[in-house]
Amino acid sequence: MEVAINSRSKNHNINSLLKKTVAVPIGNTENQVKHQMEIIIVDDDEDDQEFLAEAISEFSSNIKVRFAGNGKELMKQLGELALPDLVFLDLNMPLMNGFECLALIKKDPKFKDLPVLIYSTSANPEQIEKTFQEGAYFYIQKPNNIAQLKTIVKKVMVITKDHSTNRPNRKEFLIRS
Repeated sequence: MEVAINSRSKNHNINSLLKKTVAVPIGNTENQVKHQMEIIIVDDDEDDQEFLAEAISEFSSNIKVRFAGNGKELMKQLGELALPDLVFLDLNMPLMNGFECLALIKKDPKFKDLPVLIYSTSANPEQIEKTFQEGAYFYIQKPNNIAQLKTIVKKVMVITKDHSTNRPNRKEFLIRS
């Protein structure tokens, strides 16, 4: 089932929302994705999910977005559904946090090459370093407004869209507004 990003209501059950696929509207950018791309946003905050999905929607019409509310839900999706092209993973979530989830992904041969982008409010240097050592692709510090988020997403999508780029080095790992 596909739903428009802006049609989600606060009154919907979050579990049913997290299982839906979002059709991303046509964006008018020069860096559009050439093939169908699928992204999973893993975050227990529905507003953060919606803001990130909206920022992604401005990049390309060839992107479908799925949601998971925690690491357990993500691992279930990875085991049952087609692998996504990218995962945006929050660190602070219930049941299974982003650190635990990242470690499981990178230890599993089926998932180890999956680009995982950490998407967190934390600017803790130890956490940033730990996620880099665990194999995350980028660490994105959540910005304060949607305009900054759109700029960051555009930068990340340009770098990752063709999967021809190797994982960024330590110096390029942290992205913030």
